[in-house]
Amino acid sequence: QALRQAEGPSTEGTWVLIFTQRNPEHLVRVFDQYQQCTGHELEKTIHHLFHGDAQAALLSLVSVIRNTPLYFADKLHQAVQNLKPNYQVLMRILISRSETDLLSIRAEFKKKFGKSLYSSLQEAVKGDCRSALLALCRAE
Repeated sequence: QALRQAEGPSTEGTWVLIFTQRNPEHLVRVFDQYQQCTGHELEKTIHHLFHGDAQAALLSLVSVIRNTPLYFADKLHQAVQNLKPNYQVLMRILISRSETDLLSIRAEFKKKFGKSLYSSLQEAVKGDCRSALLALCRAE
């Protein structure tokens, strides 16, 4: 209800408070309830109401909350798709997620993109960083 009521100008604060002060399990229920009450996907409403950095931030939060491993799989895929891989993104994600949910991220990566993260890294990454990144990824 609070999100529905905060659909006018200057309502970013309400959205940010809700997205940042509730736990992820609760927010998933809020997102589902929002769609049931309004008939609109939350992402479409965000596209309509917000622009620029606020829109990007809220869309990222929704994506992370809905499916964290898929969010990071998408980010890793973007990082290896460039002509020159984005080593900073690759290192940051692989290091920070290696002890929490990298296995789930690898599974989402393979499911969505049809090839393993490990083989994508083998193809895209060159130089000194390659062995370190492959070691963090661990396996196919």
